[in-house]
Amino acid sequence: KLPKATSLGDAPPEFPCPLCGSPMEYKLGRGGVFMSCKRYPDCLGARAEDGAEIKGDEPIGHHPDTGAPIYVKTGRYGPYVEMDLPENPATPEESTAKKRGRGRPKKAAKRASIPPGTDVSQVTVADALKYLSLPRELGMHPSTGKPVFASTGRYGPCVGSDGEFRSIKNGDPYTITLDEALALLAEPKRPPRGVEIVRDIGKHPKTGKALVLYKSKAGLFLKKGLRRIYLPETADADALTADQAAEYLK
Repeated sequence: KLPKATSLGDAPPEFPCPLCGSPMEYKLGRGGVFMSCKRYPDCLGARAEDGAEIKGDEPIGHHPDTGAPIYVKTGRYGPYVEMDLPENPATPEESTAKKRGRGRPKKAAKRASIPPGTDVSQVTVADALKYLSLPRELGMHPSTGKPVFASTGRYGPCVGSDGEFRSIKNGDPYTITLDEALALLAEPKRPPRGVEIVRDIGKHPKTGKALVLYKSKAGLFLKKGLRRIYLPETADADALTADQAAEYLK
C-alpha cells in the first residue's frame, strides 16, 4: 500500500556522500540501485551500488583527435563510456523544424560497455577509446560479401555478419582476426535444450545463408529467423536438399 518508495534503506556508513560527507541511502533509478545523499535535492552527491562515486556530466577527458568529451556512465545493463559524435550540419528539414519551434534532434553519441569487473573509477581516456573502438569491422565475408565485425553486447563478446552472431569463447573482440571470426561463423549455432542438429544441408540457393536441419519432439524443422518451420512427417532427413529446404522456408 506504499504509494512511492523514495528510499530503499540506509547505505553503509563507510560510504559517506562524496560531496558533503553526509549519510547516504539506497534509491532505485533507471540504471538500477544507487546511493543518494540524504540531503538531496540540496546535495546531488551519488554513488553506485558498490560505492563508486557517480559524477555528473564531468568528462574523464577528451578524444585526442576530435576533442569530443568522454564520459563514464551507468545504465540498465551496467557501466559504459559515452562520447559525443561530430554534429552534422542541419538539413533543410531540420532547419524548418527549428523555425517552427520543434528544435534539432538530440545530439548523436557513441556508447560502449565497460567490461565486467572493471573499476569504473580507474577508467582512463585510453581505456575508453579502446572500448569505443567496437564494433570493429574485420573485412568482408567471402560468401555473402557482407561485412564481418567484432563487438561486445549484453551477453558478452561476439562476432557477427548479415544477422548471424557467434560468441567469442577464446580471445577478445579487440584482437580477433577475420579468419578467426569466419571460423566461428561457420560453426552451427548451438541448439536450445530439447533440440538436436540433424545435419548441415548446405547454403540457401538465393541468400547463401547456411541451412541447418533440426529435430525436436515435434519433428524435423528449419529455422527462419526466430520461427520454426516444421517439415511434413514424410520428409526424409537424409535426402533433403538445399533447394527443397528453400521451398519449405517460403
